[in-house]
Amino acid sequence: MQFGGHKEAGGFSLEIDKIPELAKLIFDNADNWLAEEQMTSTSEQTESLISLKPEELNPKIFQELSIFEPFGHENPIPLYSIKNAKIYHTKPMTDGKHVRFRILGAPESIQCLIWNRGKDFLELISKSVSLDLWGSLEESTFRSKTSLQFIVNYFQESEN
Repeated sequence: MQFGGHKEAGGFSLEIDKIPELAKLIFDNADNWLAEEQMTSTSEQTESLISLKPEELNPKIFQELSIFEPFGHENPIPLYSIKNAKIYHTKPMTDGKHVRFRILGAPESIQCLIWNRGKDFLELISKSVSLDLWGSLEESTFRSKTSLQFIVNYFQESEN
């Protein structure tokens, strides 16, 4: 393995006929790696830069924090927390693997998403009145329309 110009860079050589085998190995293991990383990260990183009320999830806060770009390894995307979030309009995707939902009080234009932990999330909201959420605001462009999404990285039952 030879290293590139920064800590995250690396390269390798591979015979062309081995590419399908490599692709299969990567895809077979990717979900497990992501799930492991999310579980480990949940306990390690629930500190947020900013705690918001649902109504504060808006383009203004997104624009204000964009002055700190570019985000990357040494400058992570700001992590927001929303305490005691009331969840509604849940929509499981990909057989419950992912979930789209809304937060009571947040602007209707803000979609919330959870990737790869949908079943855990749905199980938790079935027995909890409110949740504490940690995530990031991201722009999404679909069919030439740009909107904001709150991508939830971590969640837990609210303490009060």
